[in-house]
Amino acid sequence: MKTSPLINTQESSWAWRPVSTSMVVGPPAPRGKPGEILRDNKVYKCIFCKGTGIRCLGGTQGAKCPVCKGRTKIAVTPPVMMCAFCNGRGEDQPRMALTCSVCKGKGLVHIEEPFEVCPNCHGRGRPIASKLYCSECKGKGVIAIKKGRTFGHPIGTEKKAMKVIYQLGKAGKNAIADRLKISTAYAELVTKSLLKKRLLEKEGGGIFVLTAGGNEYVETRLHSIRINRLDK
Repeated sequence: MKTSPLINTQESSWAWRPVSTSMVVGPPAPRGKPGEILRDNKVYKCIFCKGTGIRCLGGTQGAKCPVCKGRTKIAVTPPVMMCAFCNGRGEDQPRMALTCSVCKGKGLVHIEEPFEVCPNCHGRGRPIASKLYCSECKGKGVIAIKKGRTFGHPIGTEKKAMKVIYQLGKAGKNAIADRLKISTAYAELVTKSLLKKRLLEKEGGGIFVLTAGGNEYVETRLHSIRINRLDK
């Protein structure tokens, strides 16, 4: 809804100017830093139009911002976190007119607590060298931890792979394949499954380590078979 109050622009002249009253809010809250959880506010400055209400590209005159609808502010239900997929820009690609497919141009996403860093994309919101958002966390970079269950249960060869990683402290798919006498392709499938179950996490360079849940599983549920840590 818009009204047009009479505003004195100079000492001797008056002019009618439209004023939007569709969103009555206080000043926008700070947007925070990557990985920071924001719990205390719901209204933030629109990042897609830089708080101007107008989206301008390439020196053009611009049009009403499609995200905030010209209001200069956006509302997101707390707790929120900077969108990992677009790095908080709100854009699908830098300096593009398309909004981010994850945060819908807001640069912030609602998260459920408790949560942990996504084991599939490691907080990036997308797989390496991919233009699509992560299928596990839907581009947020974090996933909610379900009550009563913080990790999945390994089966068959997955348990043996966990034992190998536990013994070595860390291992890549080649080392796992060599120890278990399986192909590297099969070892890769096993590690991907364990990543989804949040029993493994990537350290970089194709090296895997057990998560806290993975260590707990090995030490409490696989105790019937003697396992010696080689890094101790």
